[in-house]
Amino acid sequence: MAFKLYVTLGLTFALFLWRIFHKWTFRKLYKRIPHRRIFLFDKLSYYLVLLMLCVISLNTIGVSLSDILATAGILTLAIGFAAKTSVSHLISGFILLGTKLIQRGDLIEVGPHTGIIEDIDVFATHLRTFDNVLISLPNGKLLNEYVSNYSQYPIRRISCDKIISTQDLDESLIDDLKRRLQSLPSLMIDPEPLIVLSDSPGRGVLMSARAWCESSMFITARNDLLLEVSACLRARGVNSDAELFNSDRPRP
Repeated sequence: MAFKLYVTLGLTFALFLWRIFHKWTFRKLYKRIPHRRIFLFDKLSYYLVLLMLCVISLNTIGVSLSDILATAGILTLAIGFAAKTSVSHLISGFILLGTKLIQRGDLIEVGPHTGIIEDIDVFATHLRTFDNVLISLPNGKLLNEYVSNYSQYPIRRISCDKIISTQDLDESLIDDLKRRLQSLPSLMIDPEPLIVLSDSPGRGVLMSARAWCESSMFITARNDLLLEVSACLRARGVNSDAELFNSDRPRP
């Protein structure tokens, strides 16, 4: 009895040390290696070592591995019937970790929720919104609904739309606006900014200023684009309707 107690205490202490070592190691690695490359290894290594420690401890106190597997099979079957939803979330969690559709630190939008992924475990994904509210989303929900990942690619497009009168529209306005947008440091030169015109019956001409920016500079670039377009039109005495952002979600 005393031996089993010592083994249990030893296992608890080993798990405690492993948790500390694991966090310290991967905190260092995340500073040097992109999250997307080691995120799956982070999760798998933690749970595999955890499983190994449990199996070694049970084997030490005389529990046969075959008995463990048989019991695990029976328990898995019973739990599968009793908790189909939880099993579905569990499988979905491994799929998300394996396919790398989303990663820790990604900015995503799921239904009405928009925020940054704080963590992904085997049952749920934890999302921190721009209001600093932590939301836990079941992994099955992420696989069954449309998910917009705004961090998947390094660059994004922003667009500012203005409606102006046909009398104010000329080629010099477009050239001037493009020149001003190309001078903004937050916008990319390649691909270069574009000015797209389309008819807006009964109102005038819809002028869309489109540009690309780095994903990490999205908010700054969006604000710069709006301010520069507004300043250009104001300097030329052009009246315009309210702005329409058509590629700017999410908005903090």
